[in-house]
Amino acid sequence: MIRAPHACFLSFDIEDWFQSENLRSLVPRSLWDGQQLRVAESTERILSILEDLDLKATFFILGWVAERIPSLVKHIQSAGHEVASHGYNHQLIPRQSLQEFEQDIVRSKRLLEDMTGQAVKGYRAPCFSINDDAIDILRKHGFTYDSSLHPFAMHQRYGSLTLPSGQGPAPRRPFEVRSGFWEIPISVVRAGNLTIPWAGGGYFRMLPYCIFRLGLPNILREASLVFYLHPWELDRGQPDVPGMSLATRLRHSGGTRTAELRLRRFLEEWSRKLTFMRISDALTDGRGIR
Repeated sequence: MIRAPHACFLSFDIEDWFQSENLRSLVPRSLWDGQQLRVAESTERILSILEDLDLKATFFILGWVAERIPSLVKHIQSAGHEVASHGYNHQLIPRQSLQEFEQDIVRSKRLLEDMTGQAVKGYRAPCFSINDDAIDILRKHGFTYDSSLHPFAMHQRYGSLTLPSGQGPAPRRPFEVRSGFWEIPISVVRAGNLTIPWAGGGYFRMLPYCIFRLGLPNILREASLVFYLHPWELDRGQPDVPGMSLATRLRHSGGTRTAELRLRRFLEEWSRKLTFMRISDALTDGRGIR
């Protein structure tokens, strides 16, 4: 059995299929209200898997979705999962002014808190597009952690942070990025000087499962496992989008046919070996922060 040095975290970014950055040029923000909403059905399938295995997770919920499907937020909360923020409009942080970003996260936070009656502590930026200015604004409005730093630096959408001394260029453990404010990086595999994206999204969908599982000991020897997925990545029935290139189709839809079965297999296998926690619980009792 592999012994993880820290707690491990399941996280799900709750947005609908047409809100993926892969489709932004084909389904712009102005067309969202005319699209078929499919996020509730896909999220319910995730919730069913977690219930079957008695696992708890952190759900970073897009405010736009929460406003239109409040029952989904209530179900996530009533099932014992953490409700956190994915912003409101799913706009990459560098594409907004600081004022626009502040308005976006405040709108989302207030909406989710009004729905749940509980403080929203965590945030994840769309496409992991975090930066230092965003961290300062999040702290200002009562967030206590961010989980947006993806240590794979070669992706053009991923953001970056000025790291505390000793963290190195690609930190894998949770760390205090400001006094009292924590960063929970997405898990990656490290091979020599290479940092390889691994624990979620398209990387999880398209890697053969036998290869994916071989990377987990590499992660767990050094850090917590921080895994992420979007509901649309389990949705095999998404509408076809005219004009989608072959590369975009592969990036967006590759592996969706088997993703739900793969997610269940992964959780059935590794929940026997690891302790999965809500991120806010680890911050509260210190079990995941070392």
